[in-house]
Amino acid sequence: SNSFCTLLAPGSSPAFAMNTHASIAARLSAATLADIEGLNPDTAGFCRPECCGETPPTDLPNSIPNLDLHLLVGTAVPSSKWDKLAVGINGYGAVQAKLKADKAAKVTLFHAVESATATVVDEATPMPMLAFRANPQGMAITQFTGVPEGELPFDAKGAVAVDRTEERFVFVCSHRQRDDRCGYCGPVLVDLLRKAIAERRQQQPQSVAAPIHVYPCSHIGGHAYAGNVVVYTKHGGRCFGCITPAHVDELVDYLAVHRDAKVPPALRPFLRGCVGPALPDEDPAATLPTA
Repeated sequence: SNSFCTLLAPGSSPAFAMNTHASIAARLSAATLADIEGLNPDTAGFCRPECCGETPPTDLPNSIPNLDLHLLVGTAVPSSKWDKLAVGINGYGAVQAKLKADKAAKVTLFHAVESATATVVDEATPMPMLAFRANPQGMAITQFTGVPEGELPFDAKGAVAVDRTEERFVFVCSHRQRDDRCGYCGPVLVDLLRKAIAERRQQQPQSVAAPIHVYPCSHIGGHAYAGNVVVYTKHGGRCFGCITPAHVDELVDYLAVHRDAKVPPALRPFLRGCVGPALPDEDPAATLPTA
């Protein structure tokens, strides 16, 4: 049942209707339905009272640490197959250990295969690393290939670096073995965001100013706030919590246009924090509704 969605909005607002399992399931690919099979939408889905009420939890703002560097280790192993800590996957644990002492750095695993419709990729295929490094202008985004497994890319012999600062990247925590909420909300949001971006590109090609990539990633902290979504552009990083299917169109608007980089008012209450400089009216603590 989706009793909470129904109870919460007696007139059943369109947003709550969009977040019910029945509404979502009709829009998902077979691969995503397989990823979330066996999870209870009432306790793991988008109708959870602690996250998906009219306003987000009061402890959501500033609920991520300040980072200067976020390093994403690519893998061809899908998130549904990651074990709880995933340390053995593509040297992820070894890279984590190398940056452990740096409190302003974080290492995360991501499934680097762009789309479920792509040719099946062998899980042993080496995948790139992506480094998001804050700077006074916002953020430098670099892709590294040819990095020996378990090594840091910056000083690895033979690594090839490519600047991808002009592109946009979205990472959604989809780590089922860490938490059912991420295991349900993550794959659903990845699927719906990819579909919405493809539709936007088809219908209004001029409105999509740069390539937008959406990937599932490992645990980024704050299971209660699933869906957890991190957006990286040349302007910096923005981490959102309690994102639901009802926010997908707003998120795509933000990603597609993004002229002044500011998070739109509709998404601001869901801002957990920033990587790199925050913009003047983006302080997460100042975004809570006053009414």
